[in-house]
Amino acid sequence: MLVEDFSAERVKKMPDMALQGQEDYNRLRPLSYRGADVFLLAFSLISRASYENVAKKWIPELRHYAPGVPIILVGTKLDHPGAAPITTVQGEELRKLIGAPVYIECSSKTQQNVKAVFNAAIKVVLQPPKQKKKKRKGQKTCFIFITHDGVGVPETLLNQMFGREGQESEEGISLLISRKLLKLMNGDVQYLREAGKSSFILTVELAASQKLIA
Repeated sequence: MLVEDFSAERVKKMPDMALQGQEDYNRLRPLSYRGADVFLLAFSLISRASYENVAKKWIPELRHYAPGVPIILVGTKLDHPGAAPITTVQGEELRKLIGAPVYIECSSKTQQNVKAVFNAAIKVVLQPPKQKKKKRKGQKTCFIFITHDGVGVPETLLNQMFGREGQESEEGISLLISRKLLKLMNGDVQYLREAGKSSFILTVELAASQKLIA
């Protein structure tokens, strides 16, 4: 794929990988990450599984093989109005969760916002966002994705559970405790609402111990 950057007067070539098997693809895919300046991480707006795989599969892989490389989060298939289970608000929530500087919804079929996606990628490369804080040596970010089939937690109860007063109902007590503990560890928990299913994404930074305690 060729992306022309007229503002910087340069052309970048993105390699296409044609692999025969899924096993080979999984093994060789990380080789293409080397030397990347930016990643366009896309999910389908009409696929809940695609949305969940961003945090469950792709972010851990990219952070492992290409730490520090900025990510543009992209929601595709914008040309399917009414069929998309993923809202713009949920896309923004995911953007904040993974630390992406930009979230854009687009359609390759109608070309809506396609140019904006590549413009955002070029801007991030030429003007990288400032890092909030530098991680200490040995410090890693851990992503934990949990999906549970059930009735889910209503919006009104979520506000009650995560309010300043804590929670007065026993429903969702484990989620509340997890959130409180993660805050003490400078982590966070994201609740992805969906009828009949509760999904949680827990993030926390872990630092390797400098010496063993006897």
